[in-house]
Amino acid sequence: MPKGVYSRSNFVQSPKQRAQIVALGRANRTHGLRRTSEYGSWNQMKMRCLNPNAAAYESYGGRGITICKRWLNSFENFLKDMGRRPKGRNGKRPKYTIERRDNDGPYCKRNCQWTTRKYQARNRGNNTCTMIIADKVRKLYATGKYRQIDLATRFGILQVTVSSIVRHASWARE
Repeated sequence: MPKGVYSRSNFVQSPKQRAQIVALGRANRTHGLRRTSEYGSWNQMKMRCLNPNAAAYESYGGRGITICKRWLNSFENFLKDMGRRPKGRNGKRPKYTIERRDNDGPYCKRNCQWTTRKYQARNRGNNTCTMIIADKVRKLYATGKYRQIDLATRFGILQVTVSSIVRHASWARE
């Protein structure tokens, strides 16, 4: 039998891995916030950066995105630095997510903030739409000669982006 400890799922774990799992279990019991959205964000951040089997790993940990030592094993420190998610209308918490100001920088206090998904979508690395493209899309669509799908193909953007542009729901001049 291989050296290690068997978990409930019968996977072999080294003593070091077992100690980490036990420590994580203790950490979960200390703050009482395991079922909060902030804890979920912290946990998903760790998965994206540390777990090669996670779906988003290639875009985060695979690109060298790291988590500061202060946050790595302490949800309490993460919560102290980030605070609770902002409240939206009627006191409800809208879908705020963690945004890194520097897309190539680490997850840490100086580089992270809570932002809405709508705001964060404008800062994505694969976002190819600019104000110049948005202006061209509006002008061409206004002629009545182009369908939204044609403009999306022409400019290499999604049709939903074109739809938002022509409705002035996004990419509006401020």
